[in-house]
Amino acid sequence: MKTLVVYYSNAGNTDAAAQIIAKELSADLLRLIPEKEIAKEGFQRFFLGGMKSTFGWGTKLKKYDLKMTEYDQIILGTPVWASSPCPAVNRFLKEIHDTSKITSVFTFSTSGDNEKCIKKLERRIPGLIRHVSLYDRKFPEHAGDNDSKLKGFIEKCRIA
Repeated sequence: MKTLVVYYSNAGNTDAAAQIIAKELSADLLRLIPEKEIAKEGFQRFFLGGMKSTFGWGTKLKKYDLKMTEYDQIILGTPVWASSPCPAVNRFLKEIHDTSKITSVFTFSTSGDNEKCIKKLERRIPGLIRHVSLYDRKFPEHAGDNDSKLKGFIEKCRIA
């Protein structure tokens, strides 16, 4: 089974998980890169990024080469912004039109709004069968079980 991990990362959490997932599943990686990156900290990230995410708006992405027919499953990773997928993931979902190969999602949150984000993604990705909610590593009191959750998620993706 050929797998692709598609993700956006602003603070590095989603990138680290995507790298682990891809290595463990021998999957290809596609990092979504906005043409104009949103700030990693501060007002712009929370206001502009949060507003775009809340309304499901995308952000223009740098060109990427994706041949959907090459993959049996796609695993999607996103940070959670304002209880929603980030703008880069919103744009990706609009660009690909066919979400049928997206079977799994992993999310990263600082606020614990992963489940609200997952519910929004389930409405946009009808074939979604598994997900894992992870926490920003800057908050070790919540992120302490990230490794075991990620390991379990990978095993479920391997079985698919």
